[in-house]
Amino acid sequence: MKNIFITALIILSSNAHAQELNEANKNLIAAKQLSIDGYIDSAIISYELAFKQIEYVHSSHIHQIIKLAKQRKDRDRIKKYKKQLKEKKKCKNTQLKAEIDSISEWDKMIRMGVFNRQFRYYNACNEDSLCDKSSINYLEAKKYYDSAMVIDANNQQALLDILKKEGGYKGQAAIGTKYEFDYYRLILHFDTDTNNRILKPYLDEALEKGYLTTLTYTYVLDRHEYHTMGTQTYWSWPILKEDPNLTDEQIAEANERRKSMGIFSKISSIEKKGDDWLIINEK
Repeated sequence: MKNIFITALIILSSNAHAQELNEANKNLIAAKQLSIDGYIDSAIISYELAFKQIEYVHSSHIHQIIKLAKQRKDRDRIKKYKKQLKEKKKCKNTQLKAEIDSISEWDKMIRMGVFNRQFRYYNACNEDSLCDKSSINYLEAKKYYDSAMVIDANNQQALLDILKKEGGYKGQAAIGTKYEFDYYRLILHFDTDTNNRILKPYLDEALEKGYLTTLTYTYVLDRHEYHTMGTQTYWSWPILKEDPNLTDEQIAEANERRKSMGIFSKISSIEKKGDDWLIINEK
């Protein structure tokens, strides 16, 4: 029993650069660590304690406790939590879903097909001193680029209007697990949010109340931080424009910050794949 509490205390120790977590999220992290260490019964207890402390229990945590219950052949818990998963699939706010669908269509359009091709040409030409910026091809690409920037700005404003109207990000609690990613993707693509100054209050509240997991929370923060500041706190966003040349010390610090958030994957290497550099993680 002593080892169990030591395990929990280690994982709950905070890092100065990491987000301060509430008791519910700390218990969720402790439950995950206990599960990894093989303390199945204690992990179940920690999960269920966290469930009572948090406003919304995300489906990812429900999947974890079902997995543990199956190891114990606990039919009552399996039945109870599968019922909860089924309930979480339902969209409870059809008006919000319609608004998200509308914005998502515009968001997809400017990131695919002809927009994507013209966008790539525009950026490549700007980086090439020999590229003719008075050519028809470049001017056509610039039209697409400028149009995409206007559409993206409108999407971001529409998203902010939704967050204000809905009292923050509620994710799957509002539109169901099936459509959650469409909503989350709009937050993820808010790439002009310099150092997360605009969205962070919404993200912090969503994490505290359970509408975002620590993993999805760090993904958004790191992506926006990287696209606007050129760095990341947890280095959890894996797609990079160039090799960041992280030192062993910086990698170790990022891994510790991850662990403090209950993310146990570690950076193993950074490798070039095609036009991008990718952060490769190990469990």
